[in-house]
Amino acid sequence: ILRGLAGKVDVVVENFGPGVLDKRGLSYDELVKVKPDLIMASISAFGRTGPLSGKVGFDLMAQAFSGICHMTGDPAGPPQFVHAGVADVVSGVHAFGAISAALFHRLRTGRGQWIDISMVDSLYHTHEANVQAYANSGGAYVPMRAGSQHPLVGPYGIYRGPQGWIAILVLDRQWPGIVEALGQRELLTDPRFSTGALRGQNRAEMTQI
Repeated sequence: ILRGLAGKVDVVVENFGPGVLDKRGLSYDELVKVKPDLIMASISAFGRTGPLSGKVGFDLMAQAFSGICHMTGDPAGPPQFVHAGVADVVSGVHAFGAISAALFHRLRTGRGQWIDISMVDSLYHTHEANVQAYANSGGAYVPMRAGSQHPLVGPYGIYRGPQGWIAILVLDRQWPGIVEALGQRELLTDPRFSTGALRGQNRAEMTQI
């Protein structure tokens, strides 16, 4: 039934463990015999090639291997996982983008493709500047989780407000405005907070304010 369906569709998406489809004669190599221009997207924890390709894994494992857990939580505490299926969702969005490109490629060339989507790779892309900063500094800058406040600038993070928790992001242009809102204009001339970098360094004092 599945081989028959594969001959009638544009795209097949699967997330079985390694080797499962091969054992059932439903691998990409087999399905393209039925439909030569088929596009197939395989989503897995560690991808279909490489040293971990033979292992299965869930969202949590992808968060751990990608370094997302290392960047989540309080610096004095253990690494934490994000309490949402971010690896599942982000890898699905990566697959969507890749499938769209593959459909365009097929329109141009008439050829299908087999797309290999790794949950770990997909989360690795979410690191912003962590990887580049470590690499470009020769390891001098070591990314570390910073709790609920940003480690480099501020105020930037989650703070307790009078009605509950609030999110605040203040860079240099917003600093005079928040000082006005706090009713503490003397902070404008406080040497601890004269730049965004200093406010990041002195974020403990800033959090108390």
